Amino acid sequence: MRTTLTQGSIIEDTRSEKYVNIRCKGIVITARCDIANRKVQNIHYLTALSIEDWLHEVFVPEILEKQRRNILGSIKGFASSHKLDYKTLIDMGYEKAAFVMESSTTKQREKENVKLWIEAWRQCDSNIASVMTKEQKQEILKKHGTSNLKSKLTSLYNCNCPKYCFIPACAYTGDSSKTEGLVVDLQDIHQISMKEAGDILDNKYDYKDVKEQEKRERINQEFFFEDEEDFVMIDCTVRPPWIERLLQEFTYLFSRIGLDNAEEEEIEAY
Repeated sequence: MRTTLTQGSIIEDTRSEKYVNIRCKGIVITARCDIANRKVQNIHYLTALSIEDWLHEVFVPEILEKQRRNILGSIKGFASSHKLDYKTLIDMGYEKAAFVMESSTTKQREKENVKLWIEAWRQCDSNIASVMTKEQKQEILKKHGTSNLKSKLTSLYNCNCPKYCFIPACAYTGDSSKTEGLVVDLQDIHQISMKEAGDILDNKYDYKDVKEQEKRERINQEFFFEDEEDFVMIDCTVRPPWIERLLQEFTYLFSRIGLDNAEEEEIEAY
């Protein structure tokens, strides 16, 4: 029996420039009637990740950024109390900033704190800039994210995470779990043509069956299509009312009016 393409259909093994090397899923958001009556030339979908991948790709960077802000906050406090210019210190880089800060105090405890802050700043910047392994991300979660993990997941499950929407497994499979599922990135939109969607439905995106290297490479730009085990398909469908909730969150995000709010420096000056 041929799988049906409709709003809420889940496309397997999609690629995203935002989540490099992560096997994502695509949740179709094009209107049901437009698909059924072939009123559109392209199908649009949103990128979705497993909870584990979302924690690694979104929550871990948040942890590192928060850690960096706290470290720089300590350096800023030191600079203020010792009549040093904070921005100039940061622009100097690790070694010069450490030298200037240590030279500005005679207290051994403060000198030791400076060394700890500078090393933590260096390590944090290194983690942010590097491509971390799954194991390294898991270690950061265990070491720095445990205290906030429950709160983060609670916000996610209650759809209170800006730019993301959680879809529980019970909304698209026979699984009754309300904690396992997919996290949809409401800002990561992709499209494929109706012809491509039709080819996927007709099981034409099977690596073993596609012999032309050029076609394999073209498919591999949008989907994971690298070896004989790869097979692009449309598997499950997000059922009501969850698909409506997803579309509501998506519409709300893109209908918000952006305002030119006061910058941090302006608030401090005020």
